[in-house]
Amino acid sequence: MIKEKSDNITIIDNDDYSKPNFLISAKYKSSLMANKVLAISLSRLQEAEDSKDGVLISDIKASEIKKLVGGNQGSFYRTLEKTAREMTGRTIGISDPESHMFAYTAVITQAVYAKGIFRIEYNRHLTKYLKEIKRNFTRLKLSVMLTFQNVYAFRLYEILKSEAYPRTYRQKGTNVYIKRFSIAELRFLLGVANAELNVVQSILSDKKNPDYEKAYEKTPEKVMDTWSDLKRYALDPAVREINHISDISVEYTTSRSGYGGKVDHVEFKIILNGEDEELTDKTPDDTEILAEDDAIDQTYELFKGSLKMKDVRSIVKEAGCDFVKIRNAYEVLSSQHDVNNITGFMIKAIQEGYQKVPKKNQGGNQFYLEEQADYGDMDSFEKKILANGSYEQQTLMEGI
Repeated sequence: MIKEKSDNITIIDNDDYSKPNFLISAKYKSSLMANKVLAISLSRLQEAEDSKDGVLISDIKASEIKKLVGGNQGSFYRTLEKTAREMTGRTIGISDPESHMFAYTAVITQAVYAKGIFRIEYNRHLTKYLKEIKRNFTRLKLSVMLTFQNVYAFRLYEILKSEAYPRTYRQKGTNVYIKRFSIAELRFLLGVANAELNVVQSILSDKKNPDYEKAYEKTPEKVMDTWSDLKRYALDPAVREINHISDISVEYTTSRSGYGGKVDHVEFKIILNGEDEELTDKTPDDTEILAEDDAIDQTYELFKGSLKMKDVRSIVKEAGCDFVKIRNAYEVLSSQHDVNNITGFMIKAIQEGYQKVPKKNQGGNQFYLEEQADYGDMDSFEKKILANGSYEQQTLMEGI
């Protein structure tokens, strides 16, 4: 639902489109024009064709791009050429901490303009993640994205929108979400700092918890280096524009630490409006479906790093990324003694819906398991589960 207070939004057929979260959360520096052209292309991908070698091709009339994003007659061709150069030069980082592997890959391998058609060819390794999006994506409205006049508003909106659905960030019983970023990470997310520099990539690559502070300290590009400049020229204008034209309302607070009370984190309060609020209210309270990566991270933290990542993934897969199921199984596990196979126990507890039950006739918070619960042979059970469709991490590194 688009707020009526803005009268500059273009009416577009097939307005809704999906953007994979790995693209939204990628750190890169880009212009507003490049972001808008990518948005137009992504909105057409379901109708786009695959070439014989699996390359996903998106053709857009240059006249349509000009109509949608605006541009002067004399300079538009040159602007489009600059945009093509920028889009083909963009890379995203993909890592697998468990195997200690990482890759940086181009999203768009070629951008060609000929006979009035602007053709975008996507990296063939990303085809299935772009065309058949089934999970870990965010629904956006092309009309809203094309209305943004500030590149930081464009980026901040899609970042916060992608964070406004995982229930782990939601204030229970409301349509309000809270998400916290370090100042350094926010710089890279917004593109104020360039994450594509070699010196930055060498620090951020292959890290489960990247040191954004160190990466920013090492970058030779310092734009809006102080908090006051970042606030004045990027964050505040972005928040104002988001609140004016989009379907979310945003507020933020800061926290300080260290000598002199330096601002080091920003906490965003994201309020869903209109249709989103209605959809959120219909979400049942006995589930907590997370994005796959969030579910893996939270499960790993739940076990305080005592489980191998492959076991964490198996548990998350069995739970369908529902953290309520995982937490319930963990609480049952915590009340048991001498469990030899934790992963097998967790998998069976999730499958059969084990619950902690208050022990009758006793005070306090003591619990017991229903007597009829039979856990069986956890080792053989786990092997059977893993042999019949266990979780296999779908990493973008396949085939690279």
